[in-house]
Amino acid sequence: MSTCTRRESGRAGERGAALLVTLLSIALLTVLVVEFTYSSQVDYRRASHWLKARRAALLAESGVTLATELLLLDGSLSTSDSLAEIWAQPFPPIVSDAGAIFVRIEDLSGRFDLNLLESGAGLGRTALRRFQTILDSRGIAPDKAGALVDWIDRNRNVNVAPEGAEDFYYGTLTPPYLPRNGPLRSFSELALVRGFGPEELVALREVAAVLGGEEAAVNINTAPAAVLRTLDPRLEDERLVAALVARRDLAPFLSHDEIAEVEGMGAFGKGRLRRMFTLASSHFRIRATGEVDGIYQSIEAVVHRRHGSEIEIQYWLPRRGPNIAGVDLSTRLDLSDAGLFEQMR
Repeated sequence: MSTCTRRESGRAGERGAALLVTLLSIALLTVLVVEFTYSSQVDYRRASHWLKARRAALLAESGVTLATELLLLDGSLSTSDSLAEIWAQPFPPIVSDAGAIFVRIEDLSGRFDLNLLESGAGLGRTALRRFQTILDSRGIAPDKAGALVDWIDRNRNVNVAPEGAEDFYYGTLTPPYLPRNGPLRSFSELALVRGFGPEELVALREVAAVLGGEEAAVNINTAPAAVLRTLDPRLEDERLVAALVARRDLAPFLSHDEIAEVEGMGAFGKGRLRRMFTLASSHFRIRATGEVDGIYQSIEAVVHRRHGSEIEIQYWLPRRGPNIAGVDLSTRLDLSDAGLFEQMR
């Protein structure tokens, strides 16, 4: 082979190596660009998702604010509360360019306060009987009330054997934990109590609530029949409770004198009626969900309306996702409609 041929062959090899290096460099740069682009897109989507979630959370907070203002307005316009009032109705979604707000308000003053079980001896025994009656009406074994009494009471002794439970029982669970030995702080806490699981909580949600444990009376205009029956042994008469429900369906009770006018209720006496029944509600559960481009954030709050003119938030729980089911997006709430609030008068 001539010297010229060898030189040409060497140059061809060098050009081939350079081409290979160039192709490898391009491939590496392509991988880096693709990785950078993908990472940038992920970061952008993450930031966009966070921003939308934050906007949805702010909309949910606005929903709670709207609900509290509505309750304050209602308190300033009337001295009684019933399930026929606008706050108790399922609101259509409020939709704007910013997103959508869904709000629900539930009365809690017509439900049995679970924290009554922590009250003094006399009231506590009465509350235990009432709660056992409610459990039985919801298809739950009345004996399970004993475990809740032990969870709430302030000692570490099993007071209601064998259904009760204290440190020893909860210490054997995985993971172990201790009973509160104090008032419940939320309705969901009931799931920690022996014998109470998701099924029991669902069954009790419409008839029980976690309030201050100070007021045994319930709002006669909103209380379920199952709660009314527990207030006095005489109210276990189905006809008497049916008469009360039928009367309030026609028009809410506006005074205790009107309650006494129902056949059979006059025998209780006005003092007893006032101890059993209130006409207005002071505690409410608010659920609000904000939605932005399919991203949902929610808040659940329990509020105390004092004297109809002041709102105290007693429980506040942010949640991811919606907490209101079955919302009809085909209807919208027009806040410019003056007739909306006129219905409350």
